[in-house]
Amino acid sequence: MKSPNALKGATPVAKAVAVVNALLEAPMTQAEFNDPAYSFRVYVVPKVTNNAKKADQAVIYSPIGSDVEVAIKFVERPKFRMKEAIKKLLDDHGIAVSSHQFQQAWKLNDLTNPAKGLAVQLGGQWFWYQEGIDKVKEIMAGE
Repeated sequence: MKSPNALKGATPVAKAVAVVNALLEAPMTQAEFNDPAYSFRVYVVPKVTNNAKKADQAVIYSPIGSDVEVAIKFVERPKFRMKEAIKKLLDDHGIAVSSHQFQQAWKLNDLTNPAKGLAVQLGGQWFWYQEGIDKVKEIMAGE
């Protein structure tokens, strides 16, 4: 008999994914495993039905103001326009960079590659995460 709390419609993880997860997680300490940096993002789009038994998947939401809500809000990192990123480099690190130098640094080092997670394009404009700004700082310091 299935547990009533089991996700309805959930499929098992592929063996290849389970093996990679095991290889990554085995050497981790509990503190590393529980670190928010070791996480994934979930976008939930609720589809309302009158009966939980008719739903494709059942999700329990935590009340507003709970720790879970705060954790979800924490995931969205601050983003900076290029002008703001250049100002942060100057204010925080004393590194003066022109718009051209900033563009050359990210273009030559493929910093806008989505797999790197350093920047995001919204509405045709690049926004930089702090990690991306730090990477540009490293590049500029190495020149």
